[in-house]
Amino acid sequence: MRCKLSGFLSRDATIRMALPVQIALATALLGLLSLDFEKLIQSNSCLPAMSRQSVSIDHIRSWFSSLTKEQQALSLSLLPSSDVR
Repeated sequence: MRCKLSGFLSRDATIRMALPVQIALATALLGLLSLDFEKLIQSNSCLPAMSRQSVSIDHIRSWFSSLTKEQQALSLSLLPSSDVR
């Protein structure tokens, strides 16, 4: 499941999807990874070595960096963080 969601989030088709669908994909993937979104997107943040999960983490980071600043702000307010867990 994690591999399929990760692959789907990384495809060019994601760009054509509505932002709510993209956020839903990221939310589902984050739930499977059990990671804090804000920590995950910080490129200099050190996460535990999880080779199986590193590809998914890279896809989420890449997706987030491709968003506009406004979309990033909205995503940050909607995606799970340690503040809401």
